[in-house]
Amino acid sequence: VHLNNLEKKGYIRKEDSKNRTIEILVKNEYEVNPYAAYSGGNNSLQVIENKMADKDDETVLFVRDSFSCPVTPYMSMSCKELHAVDLRSNITGTKRIKSVSKYAKEIGADYIVIMYYAVTTEMYCDFEQ
Repeated sequence: VHLNNLEKKGYIRKEDSKNRTIEILVKNEYEVNPYAAYSGGNNSLQVIENKMADKDDETVLFVRDSFSCPVTPYMSMSCKELHAVDLRSNITGTKRIKSVSKYAKEIGADYIVIMYYAVTTEMYCDFEQ
């Protein structure tokens, strides 16, 4: 089997301590995003209402990417309403947020939290809009 075919199938070649070539499977066989397991997947907008919160608790706008998905359910427990927005253009969803500031005003956000993996921010997001 040619090395290029192995790499396409998710294998890499490494040399062990005795200089023998070994093949290691690195592909995610389930084809899932492990970060998305915490919050139901990558969506352009998720609104989570905390039914246990007091009526005077805050509304939070959480601007994030998949790197921050594990934080979403925990953050939702500390506010009345959490709006998780993913600005990346390759994310599915029916409501695409084009302006964070306009959406924050629309929902009456008390706080805006931005949590992005640094590379993602440079590639996909323009916070000046």
